[in-house]
Amino acid sequence: MSTFYRLSRFACTSVFVFFLMLQCAYAAAFGTIVGRVVDRATGDPLPGANVMIQGTSIGVSTDLDGKFSMKNIPTGRQTIRVTYVGYVPAALEVTVGEDATLAQEFRLVAQAIEGETIVVTGQAKGQMSAINQQLSSNSIINVVSSDKMKELPDANIAESIGRLPGISLQRNAGEAYGVVVRGLSPKYNEVTIEGIPMSSTNYYDRGVDLSLLSDDLVRSVEVSKTLRPDLDANALGGTINLTLKSAEPGLHYDVKGQGGYNNLRDTYKNYKFTGSVSDRFLDDQVGALLQGSIEEKQLPSDQFKGDYETPFYDTPAGAFYVFTKDAVLTESTVKRHRYGASLILDFASDLVDVKLFNVYDQKRDSSTTRTYQSNFESNSIAYNIYLNDTKTEQRTHSIQALFKLGGTELPVSLSYTRGDQKTPVGMEFDFLQTSTNVPSLGPSLLKYGKPSQLMAMQGVMDPSIAHLWNLFESNTNLTDESYDAKLDWKVPFTLSDSYSGKLSVGGKYHSVSRTSSNGRVSYNVQYGGSYQRRVDLIAVIPFLHGTDPGSQSGIAAGPFLDPSYTRTSILGYP
Repeated sequence: MSTFYRLSRFACTSVFVFFLMLQCAYAAAFGTIVGRVVDRATGDPLPGANVMIQGTSIGVSTDLDGKFSMKNIPTGRQTIRVTYVGYVPAALEVTVGEDATLAQEFRLVAQAIEGETIVVTGQAKGQMSAINQQLSSNSIINVVSSDKMKELPDANIAESIGRLPGISLQRNAGEAYGVVVRGLSPKYNEVTIEGIPMSSTNYYDRGVDLSLLSDDLVRSVEVSKTLRPDLDANALGGTINLTLKSAEPGLHYDVKGQGGYNNLRDTYKNYKFTGSVSDRFLDDQVGALLQGSIEEKQLPSDQFKGDYETPFYDTPAGAFYVFTKDAVLTESTVKRHRYGASLILDFASDLVDVKLFNVYDQKRDSSTTRTYQSNFESNSIAYNIYLNDTKTEQRTHSIQALFKLGGTELPVSLSYTRGDQKTPVGMEFDFLQTSTNVPSLGPSLLKYGKPSQLMAMQGVMDPSIAHLWNLFESNTNLTDESYDAKLDWKVPFTLSDSYSGKLSVGGKYHSVSRTSSNGRVSYNVQYGGSYQRRVDLIAVIPFLHGTDPGSQSGIAAGPFLDPSYTRTSILGYP
């Protein structure tokens, strides 16, 4: 086994050295072409454009800034051909000098379509760049551009990703938070920002809560459904990479705001504000971009659930019957606050490109859920209140450098990420009323009984005869930290006009520290064995002072209930 390993290592090293020597041997007979591809009318970069040397296999695709770099170009007269979906192809004849670098910019014209008049919008142009990125990629990816995201007011970045093929979503309070790729749950997928893995924000698995992120803070989303050697192998379903915006030449600032009304709770407390400012300095070599967002949203919901006994056959009657067992009404209100900020600095030169980015996102959910269960068989009413205040944070800090060494590229990155989720105190109050407005509900009423009619007969809970019988207190804490270091060395080579390629070697260091805790305490104050617990609870809660602890049904419900709260109609049920 060890002999085979040494031989394999020797063989790989020999192949790499061979290509490197071959590259050096021919370096003097080649030149380099660098440049940029932009839209002629707007000057916007065109990412994913194909740039080829006509008559050879040499070609590259432009990056997100529309830039390209082709090395090992044979000297002499060469024709550069540039193509981009939705634009007229361009070709230019140039002279490549020996061991020289030629800079060239291409300004493409949007393709005219003959026939009926159409309007090409900014969103359509933005999606063209996404399509070209997909076509020029060396793996199976889907891309959503920021312009495409603007077409529909998605609640968060997860909603935007859900529009891609092969993607489904997991939801909470009506909003998407988890992305399912090819049928595999979020814990089997990896989410990255500029290639840097995001830390988990779920205490029960390694999934990432994407409802933290606003789609206004990213440039595009790339979903890769195949693995490459330079990607992490722990993404069984796929990798979701978020690319960030960078500063454009000149001073730019942008402020947007929006609001909404929710008629389910009759509230206008729905707003979102985003803003950004950017500029480039020192002959556009240094760029700075600052972005921020703040949002509040009300996410209410009303639900009904009915339970029925197993159908049985009545032999004398010769028919099947179904008895209505109970009905549950759920009234839930989630108040969601979302904050986000990012600072992106970049430096570009002929020797090295450096990018430093810091991203912080926070989501805070304050939820109140009330359930009303009318049990028709026992003729009782159960009332439950759930209170939770959960804070989720995600931060990513990274510095990335691209060194351009003798016709080769050496990307290096260092990063730190952290995810936190905290629910300091979650409360559950369980109330029970063992009698209703009617002495009992007999079989004749329960057989095919309509829940609305049966609930109306029982009436609503009366605090004067209901009791608190159980109380739960819970807490959840998670901290997930990651340190990453990564480098890749990319060496282009040319064997002939028809055979060229790029040899890549690299490595990665990844360290994770994860701590989590989840506690839950129950206080049952029902029946005789809980007498002392009732006494203790009454003693520590001021508004219960003077309450009689002697009832075996629990503690009187009246002091716990908010007198200002009035239940409205839930789905037509009073």
